[in-house]
Amino acid sequence: MSAAAAQPADPAPAPLRLPPREALRALLHSRLQVSLVDGRVLSGQLLAVDRSAALLLSGVTEHRTLPPTAEGHNVATYYPFSRVGGEEPGPAGGSGSGGARRARELASVLVPFRHVVGVELCDEDAAVWTHFAGVEVRDGVAVP
Repeated sequence: MSAAAAQPADPAPAPLRLPPREALRALLHSRLQVSLVDGRVLSGQLLAVDRSAALLLSGVTEHRTLPPTAEGHNVATYYPFSRVGGEEPGPAGGSGSGGARRARELASVLVPFRHVVGVELCDEDAAVWTHFAGVEVRDGVAVP
């Protein structure tokens, strides 16, 4: 048996750990930006976190970047819930790899945590969260 075959495969990633209950409570009523696995970004106020860590957001604005392909053009054409004038040029001015950004307003959204890629605290709420949780926040990221 070769040495490469004897070595175990890479270990499975550790399960995602949530912050202590007090830290989650400190985030309540804060404005968050939640990035999802499908590339959408939701910005809204955190109202509740349930037992399975699903996030309930209120006053949500959903942003998505459309690919500059025929598929992206079709989505832009038939995306019925987009706000009129909600389209913004992407990083490359609407062409190239960025595509166009579309936005829509939603009253509330319940996001299962398994669909969450990242959560960022909006700048205006970072100081409040730091005060209650005892954790410093720089550029939307908690620093130990």
